[in-house]
Amino acid sequence: MAGPAGFTPVLDAAEVETVLRSMFPVSDVPYRVIEVGEGTLSVSQLCGRREARPGGVVSGPTLMALADASMVMCVVAHIGPEAMAVTTSLKMDFLTMCPLGEVVASVNLLKLSRRTAMGTVSIAAAGSPAPAAFATVTYSIPPTPSGLVNL
Repeated sequence: MAGPAGFTPVLDAAEVETVLRSMFPVSDVPYRVIEVGEGTLSVSQLCGRREARPGGVVSGPTLMALADASMVMCVVAHIGPEAMAVTTSLKMDFLTMCPLGEVVASVNLLKLSRRTAMGTVSIAAAGSPAPAAFATVTYSIPPTPSGLVNL
């Protein structure tokens, strides 16, 4: 996955999944990190009856959660596990219905500074060239407990 120059990941896909599971230890984390690249990350989620809405398609809240989780995983992949990025904005456009099955989110970082991260997330059914949803997500990166800012 090609991304913007200058955003070098510090964690690989397996390390990102380990951090995610440690962040949410009581939750069944439904995401699988496919790939981490420079300024990019892709994640899949298998969506079935639990994530369905009437009509047999993936629900909007499931797609929004996937966008949010994918973006936070991309931020963690690029700044490390010690920072707890906090969502400050998530704008979602639903473009078409997303069928149940494997759904893939592709993240592209647009900005990564000491206090802010911003990116886009394109979500599509696995194998589909057309996105079902598109999100723009912004995170605040708070200072570490010692008062020092990450990066």
